Amino acid sequence: MAKRAKRVHGEWAHSLPFTDKAFRPYALALGEIALAWNDLHVSLSFVFSTILGVGNFNNVGLLQAIWQQITSDRMQRNVLVAVAEEATLAFASREQFEDIRWLCDQATRLEDFRNDALHSPLWGVGKKERPYIAPVTGLGHLRATKLYGKDLLAEYRRCRDAITALRNYAMQIDECLQRRHSGNWPKRPKLPPRPSATARPTAT
Repeated sequence: MAKRAKRVHGEWAHSLPFTDKAFRPYALALGEIALAWNDLHVSLSFVFSTILGVGNFNNVGLLQAIWQQITSDRMQRNVLVAVAEEATLAFASREQFEDIRWLCDQATRLEDFRNDALHSPLWGVGKKERPYIAPVTGLGHLRATKLYGKDLLAEYRRCRDAITALRNYAMQIDECLQRRHSGNWPKRPKLPPRPSATARPTAT
């Protein structure tokens, strides 16, 4: 079995290696955020295809090819909103379009924290019994600084759960659009609240 690479310790960089078990809950939570985010945008692609297809499923491959050429998640959402606003035949009411706009707006709000979580360096110290994991803020990292004083795992899990709720809502909308409004239009989900900040200081 190949040996795991160990983190080289520098003057400022003394930290547990990322292969240490103390990092496992954080790695798992970050991975779940990434997977949930990807799944959300797959679900949004279904809504995009259904709106433009207007019941003609022979065009799904073509419409998905168009969607996949939009390489920015935010631009994909912007295009979806623009298409939905003009696709009057796809909706039974203006309120249904507003729900799609709300869905994309909520994803945009979550995107900033998602980026904070995935792009902030972490630092670990302490004995095996009580390791301490925190964002690296001493170098002025802008995203890590925004996580100062936060309960990281609680924040990560809240983000994952909120993204999952939006994904489920997108799938419910798509199912209703495919049935041509024969079912009840889904209600907007209640997203989980932000957790309380922890009193523990963030390490640098």
